[in-house]
Amino acid sequence: MARVLDGHRHCFHDSELAAAKEPMDFEQIDLAALAATLEHRLRGRPLDGFVRGRTELRDAAAERLGCSLLEAETLVELLVGRGFLRFLGDATSAEGAGRWTLRSE
Repeated sequence: MARVLDGHRHCFHDSELAAAKEPMDFEQIDLAALAATLEHRLRGRPLDGFVRGRTELRDAAAERLGCSLLEAETLVELLVGRGFLRFLGDATSAEGAGRWTLRSE
């Protein structure tokens, strides 16, 4: 995954990202690539329930990028806003019945 540090774009492994403590520049995150990574990483795992599925997505993003849960939650929100992530169901119900779908294209 590429990340901008010191004004330059760099590619890092998970352990190197965890060590980078600069604030995340959300504008530099390739959301399509992140969606593809999450889609691959979570393949076969049901993303059922509004809160449970979103939490699973957030945790996977944080683990992959080595970022904070708050940064990962912001990324999930960006994925939703840009149409890479969608909840199919009723998020307003007590159970949050439904499931999350990812698309990386």
